[in-house]
Amino acid sequence: MNNVIIVFQKLILTGSISYTSPLDLRFNVLSKFIEIGVDEAGRGSLISDLVVSLIAISEDKLDILRKIGVKDSKQLSPRKRSELAYHILSISNIAIVSYISPPYIDKAVSSNGLNMLEAIVIMNMFKSIKPLLETLDMFIKIYMDEVKGYYRFIEGFLKKHFRDKLVLFVMESKADKKYPVVSAASVVAKYFRDTNLSFIKNVFGDFGSGYPSDPRTRDWIINNYSSYRNPLRIIRRSWSTLKKIAPDWSRGLRIYKITDYF
Repeated sequence: MNNVIIVFQKLILTGSISYTSPLDLRFNVLSKFIEIGVDEAGRGSLISDLVVSLIAISEDKLDILRKIGVKDSKQLSPRKRSELAYHILSISNIAIVSYISPPYIDKAVSSNGLNMLEAIVIMNMFKSIKPLLETLDMFIKIYMDEVKGYYRFIEGFLKKHFRDKLVLFVMESKADKKYPVVSAASVVAKYFRDTNLSFIKNVFGDFGSGYPSDPRTRDWIINNYSSYRNPLRIIRRSWSTLKKIAPDWSRGLRIYKITDYF
């Protein structure tokens, strides 16, 4: 069976664009379960996209994750993440990577909050693979890192769409440290975020990690603040750090309703 797909989604201010490419992989007909892990990278960053990854792997391949040393991406070097991401994608039955741009994030922060946006992105990812999962004679186990306040919301969505196929749903804080399939999603999300940051730095210069606590990031903001009247679109204007060190860039954000962009 060659029903395997990898999807890249980019969420921008005006909507969602997805790109698909088939992978030449097969499900083991003896596998009764497929495990799905979801995690994100770059949630607290001041610069660039929030990246969410969904990885689905049949149970016969789960031991491979342990053997190749998959663990929480924050415990791995960029080089190791790159190596592991290649292996993870090569054994995954389904992989989705969603990029959520700063304007979309700012809209969420100014309305219903970032957790709501992340929950909706995750549910849209599951919607996109529902037709494929329905064709499989396999039960589904889903593990994901915590999206605070949205456990019941996401659980209800999954039960409605996958019904008897869904035999386990786990949402926990630090799930990337406990469940290999979530660790795999963490590695893939961080790898694609790192790759994206590398490209952005080639265009806009080195801004460090992009996180508010990084002095290089703050210095980069201050230097560009004195040179540009309007903020670059890679910057999250709703972050409190920006209001302190570049106040004019954070002004003018309107309050949105969730229905304005979903």
